[in-house]
Amino acid sequence: MAFCMFCGKKLEDGEICDCQNQGTNQQVNDQPVNMQYSGQPVNDQPVNSQPVTNQQMNMQYNNQQMNMQYSGQPMNNQQMDPQQYQEKFNQAKEASGAYLQKLCGALLGIIKKPSEMGKQFVEAEDRKLAVGFLVMQAVLSSLFFLILFRKINSAVESAVSYLGDVDSKYLINMPKAFVLTMVGSLALSFAIAGLLYVGAKISKGTATFWNMVCAVSVRAVGTSIFVAAAILVAFLNLTWGIVIFALSALSGLIFLTNALSGSELMDENIMVYIICAVAILSIVVFAILCRILVPMYIPSGLTEAYEELLDQLKDLDSLSDWL
Repeated sequence: MAFCMFCGKKLEDGEICDCQNQGTNQQVNDQPVNMQYSGQPVNDQPVNSQPVTNQQMNMQYNNQQMNMQYSGQPMNNQQMDPQQYQEKFNQAKEASGAYLQKLCGALLGIIKKPSEMGKQFVEAEDRKLAVGFLVMQAVLSSLFFLILFRKINSAVESAVSYLGDVDSKYLINMPKAFVLTMVGSLALSFAIAGLLYVGAKISKGTATFWNMVCAVSVRAVGTSIFVAAAILVAFLNLTWGIVIFALSALSGLIFLTNALSGSELMDENIMVYIICAVAILSIVVFAILCRILVPMYIPSGLTEAYEELLDQLKDLDSLSDWL
């Protein structure tokens, strides 16, 4: 009498136990239904009872990666061709060069023929060139004020030179002053354009807001001429530089009037009154901007010293009341 070494079944002489075949069939029946790549079960397909090798698993993974690549999904290791960056850089360079060339051409045309070219520029309503002229004026104004602030810092350093080196917190921050002056100049220009637009609408004119921005940019051309001259003179004599800078406002007003005269954007009979009213209101706007921006120019060290002085004065008042 023999027994099966796997299941312990009694076997007759020469009999072979079939427990191993039953176990294999049971394992095949217990395997889960294969899934398609899309995640849906496959119907009526025979189940492969052969074990999946590592080579087959790697092939399946590689196929899935290829499917992801051709399906349009981004690959992590994919990089842009350096030639594309070069092409974009060249395109930006060409566009910038063309813009600067067009800007310089319009600038020279307005300087040579302020009335004729100024009117054409306002009616053309070229927004990019208009903003370019306003930025040009803002940059020149900022450069002039940097010269002025440099003189002030030098005076402060000379006044307290006997105490040693002056801490930077007691001096005007030049980069900050440059940015603040640019912001103030641009804000004033767009405010004037808004006032002119309101005046044009009151006079039942056909002007748009950007027409008035272009008119103010013509004013910026006339202003920039005197501001550039003021910068050059300020290196030699600061007082005369300030005088020329002040005259730039009058030059800009003349350029603005010539650009709007004879056009259909506003009634020419009341245009002079509108420009006079805008000039007065622009002074009010300038005063408001100064009230907002001037405290930002003051060095932090002076602000702290002023606050400490106020606190000490309050303590003295409290002491006098107590006595």
